[in-house]
Amino acid sequence: MAAKLAAAGLGALLLIPILFGKAVEGTLTALLANPTTLPTHCATSTEHTPPDCTSHANAAVGANSCNAIHAPNPTAMAAITYACQQRGLPYVWGGDGPAAGHTGFDCSGLTTAAYAAAGITLPRTAHTQYHTGPHVSPALALLPGDLVFYGTTTHIHHVGLYIGTGHMIHAPTFGQPIQISPHRWPTDDYLGATRPNIRHSAPLTR
Repeated sequence: MAAKLAAAGLGALLLIPILFGKAVEGTLTALLANPTTLPTHCATSTEHTPPDCTSHANAAVGANSCNAIHAPNPTAMAAITYACQQRGLPYVWGGDGPAAGHTGFDCSGLTTAAYAAAGITLPRTAHTQYHTGPHVSPALALLPGDLVFYGTTTHIHHVGLYIGTGHMIHAPTFGQPIQISPHRWPTDDYLGATRPNIRHSAPLTR
């Protein structure tokens, strides 16, 4: 009898790594099946995005939604709504979107078009958008509608549209569609943010 119980116990122990492996396999399969949750730094090009590919996909799971965004004013909400409607379109170098005859956008093309839909004209490149301001003090919290920039003051290489809860919507790089990603990660070169909608700061009424 004791021998049978010992054998049963050993069998249960042997099943644990198998079941655990299945659970891990299922999680990885789900993540790989939904590439829009992967952060920018896993993009295949370094032209506009940081070069490493440190995986932080778990941080983005469940955050790939444009629902329940609490924008500070109607202008910011209009820009975010436009950008969200472009999700899934391809990254296109120099792209200004379907309205301009392009299949998709690049990073600054998306932010330019998003704010144009909200009635604000931005310069076309990420570099000029950053230097146009108005800049958000590092002491202040980001708000939905802010533009977040990466690089240095002499070379801005990427811009995204902040939507809240630590996430942005952006056109990452070649091979990556417009998507929502965390706006910070361990090896980023985040520079700062601007608030183009600050001149339209009337509270959003619902």
